[in-house]
Amino acid sequence: MEEIPFTVSARTAKLIGQENFATADGAIIELVKNCYDADSTLVLVVFDIKYPNTPVTLTSNEYQEFSKDENFNKSAYTYQNGHYNLESDISSEIKANLFDFFQFMNSIYIIDNGEGMTEKVIREKWMKIGTDNKLIDFKSEKGRIKTGAKGIGRFALDRLGKLSEMKTLSKKSKQGYKWIMNWEQFDDKSKTIDQITAQLLPIENFNLETIIFKEIEDERIKEVLQSGDFELYNGTIIKISHLKDLWDTINIEKLYNSLSALVPPQELAVFKLYMFRVQSIDLGEVTTAFFNEYDYRVKAKFYADELNVHFEITRQEQDLKIIETEFKEIFTNRKPPFDFQTLKDKSFNYDRPINKILKWRKEESTELLKRVGDFEMLYFFTKLDNPNNKEIKKYGYKRKDYSSIKKTFERFGGIKIYRDHFRVRPYGEPGDDWLDLGKRQASSPASAGQRVGDWRVRSKQIAGTIDISRVNNPEIQDKSDRSALVENDVFETFKSIIIGIINEFEVDRSKILNPFFEKARLDEQREKEEKLKNQAEELAKKIIEERNKNKNNINDNEVLSSTTGIIEESLRNKKDEENIIENEKDTELKLMRSLASVGLIVSSFDHELKSISNNLLPRIKYLNKHSRSLIPNDNLKDLPENRNPFILIEQIRKDHEKLKGWLDYSLSSIKIDKRKRENLNFGDYFIRFKKNWKFVLLERNVSLNLIGNSSKENIIRAFEVDMDSIFNNLFNNSLEAFKLRREKYNREINISWTNDDSCIEINYSDNGVGLSDVFDDFPEEIFEPFITTKKDRTGKEIGTGLGMYILKKVIDEYDGDIEIFKPKKGFGIKLYFNKRAGKK
Repeated sequence: MEEIPFTVSARTAKLIGQENFATADGAIIELVKNCYDADSTLVLVVFDIKYPNTPVTLTSNEYQEFSKDENFNKSAYTYQNGHYNLESDISSEIKANLFDFFQFMNSIYIIDNGEGMTEKVIREKWMKIGTDNKLIDFKSEKGRIKTGAKGIGRFALDRLGKLSEMKTLSKKSKQGYKWIMNWEQFDDKSKTIDQITAQLLPIENFNLETIIFKEIEDERIKEVLQSGDFELYNGTIIKISHLKDLWDTINIEKLYNSLSALVPPQELAVFKLYMFRVQSIDLGEVTTAFFNEYDYRVKAKFYADELNVHFEITRQEQDLKIIETEFKEIFTNRKPPFDFQTLKDKSFNYDRPINKILKWRKEESTELLKRVGDFEMLYFFTKLDNPNNKEIKKYGYKRKDYSSIKKTFERFGGIKIYRDHFRVRPYGEPGDDWLDLGKRQASSPASAGQRVGDWRVRSKQIAGTIDISRVNNPEIQDKSDRSALVENDVFETFKSIIIGIINEFEVDRSKILNPFFEKARLDEQREKEEKLKNQAEELAKKIIEERNKNKNNINDNEVLSSTTGIIEESLRNKKDEENIIENEKDTELKLMRSLASVGLIVSSFDHELKSISNNLLPRIKYLNKHSRSLIPNDNLKDLPENRNPFILIEQIRKDHEKLKGWLDYSLSSIKIDKRKRENLNFGDYFIRFKKNWKFVLLERNVSLNLIGNSSKENIIRAFEVDMDSIFNNLFNNSLEAFKLRREKYNREINISWTNDDSCIEINYSDNGVGLSDVFDDFPEEIFEPFITTKKDRTGKEIGTGLGMYILKKVIDEYDGDIEIFKPKKGFGIKLYFNKRAGKK
């Protein structure tokens, strides 16, 4: 049997290569990456664009010179007044041919002073498509991690132009070489890949500087090369001609901006990148942003093996002189890093376990987190606009040139990813909010000082870099077309860690500004009270004046005191009447709590759902009765259970019974009487609560034990919907905790209640997995908004993080208190209700 080999057409090989370079910018960036891999310290990208467009007018000398070339269409131009002008009515085919002709005379140069190539390297590596040398030998001699690994980067040359010429000298050799390639060979459908050839010629007395000066006449390039900052013995010059793209001013400047974000600032010390256009004096050194002016700087390093993040936070948002003179009392008894001394020091460091940052249970997330690998992140925050005088006075902000800072952030903003010091696009491009910071901010639009834990940074307020590596982060992979990273479970976990690192700063800023917000609120309240008192005194004085006119002999001080009190009380009553609208808003919020628990859909389809619920069981009963009259018992004897219609009907009946239970419970949760404040007896309430959850308790094999009675001492004035908000949330959390405790045991929930003259105490506990260890240091954190440990298989948050927050708000409204306790196994919480709360 004969074994025959595969062959690959030249055109197919070309298409495979071109798929990796969708844009001309991407192709040039790939060639610059090759320069970095070659250990170069200097890269020049030079555009010699003599004809950015097809010229409309030619001089006589130009026309005569071009006419010597058989590819030039002489009939497209006509002589007039000493010049040759382009005809206006030429065909699209002639236009295309002219464009190609003039683009042939344009060139792009990529020049580096890297290690260069020997003849052997050119033959065995450069000319081998799909070589794995960078995959195996992934470190350069200088220790750089090589960015390429697929061995198809040379097709970037084909993407840019039809002809390529490379001159190179290796530092390991004195012999230079010229390599010439006509990429149009790949378009020949009859050729296979082994029939494509390039020319290779030796260059004697190779001198990099001399060749550059001979190829390109530009004084700025001479100045760079003769500065003495760079070694110029070995290196590579690539000339690309017969260009395929239009390189006008707009496109060249767009590329310059792309290159400015190609490498992070810390790499610019060892890798200088210049871009020139021979026909213009603009451009020059490609620089990136240095954020010297900012409000916050956060440097974080994630250590995968230790599951820990090291933070270095620098604050410079507030004016320390203003703080020390006007706000120092705010920092009394505050512990580091929220004390005044740390604020003065500006920077501080700390370590925090990643599971506590993410609120992930350690036993569920360790393996996935370790797969991400080590990485570093550096980001900056700034306010978008100058704070007004009121904000400066309120928070002690520094005055800065925010208009200039904003321009820097607009140009270099966003969180960018760098792999081995090279940009991974499109992350951090303008408009690319890949972390969904905009959605986070829209879901929690509170100001930074308003409430700790609520504030979210806006996407345009943050700029920074994330450094990953082929070595440390092998499971964060490029897509095949290099357009982005593969969005697998490791990448999603990577994103979660980044959001967690950003949230550390958000919480830090909230904790710094919240006391300022509270002080301003109290000052405003005192100011209003003082204003109210002054208004009362003014009215009292007018009354005294009026009485004096009537020559009443009552003591003035007594009149002032008593009348002021009366009028002040009167004004307060008037203010209370004006607050009725606010109370109505509170009622709407209570309604929303209920609807959030059972779903807006339930209330929207109330009538339809009631009809469905009422029809569920009777319909099954009717089906069973009439089926038995039609199917003889003898026909059922030998049928397996999965084909016996009456067994199937019984299974449907059980499912319908569960569904009816859910519907009845959901509909009862939005009854109008639950939104009225009435005398609520906890004993009666918990009996109803257990009945409502009957089917869930049976299905989940959970015992709900009630310990208490229905005496009148267990009554408070309350909205029943508020109690649902509390105990439905606790019950759902228990069900989740039972699932997480992966062992056989008797699942139990215990609710007990006792009372005294002023208070009703309710103890709620379960024997589930218990409160996550992420809350060991500060258990009360579970009452902050958006705090959740519920995750799906990929580690993505699926809980709202609002359940325990709502619980705390309800307890506060009833002038109550909360205490978390640890039973032998599971979770426990004590709720205290003030009996006098809610009474009119």
